[in-house]
Amino acid sequence: SSRLLGRDQLTNNVTQSQIVSYLQRILQCQDPTAGATIVIGMQSGKGTANVLVSMRGALLSSWRTAYIHMIVLGSSINPAVDPKTTLDSSEEWAPEMGSYMNKGNPYNVNFKKAYYDDSCNRLFEIKKKYDPTNSLFVLTGVGSNAWDYNLNTGKLCQMA
Repeated sequence: SSRLLGRDQLTNNVTQSQIVSYLQRILQCQDPTAGATIVIGMQSGKGTANVLVSMRGALLSSWRTAYIHMIVLGSSINPAVDPKTTLDSSEEWAPEMGSYMNKGNPYNVNFKKAYYDDSCNRLFEIKKKYDPTNSLFVLTGVGSNAWDYNLNTGKLCQMA
């Protein structure tokens, strides 16, 4: 899973003990015998925040205010724990921020907001133009709600 964190999530509206609690819960659902890792990438800068609105494209707006991109990695997910536990903890920490699709949690039912936010509808219009039969599928991609994919079996069916 991944999550973008801004100033509010790191300094303004959170205590050190809250940060420790979030991190412990995010790592808790990972298989303790395999270990887990948090990768933190620095993301901020005046350049990303000050890009003219007309030049922004479809980039998730949270990237413009994010200080860090936190990626939680583990060898495997503990099958005894619901994988949404990690997702719920990171969303509780930063509900208004998003995450990076390529490092996202596949169980995120709110992926449109987390990965695309305000750009989702416009991206869907573009997808319809270039993929009118909706034949291209990405698990958490724009238009994927037209497909039924089972993460356990790998079965993919286009919904009527």
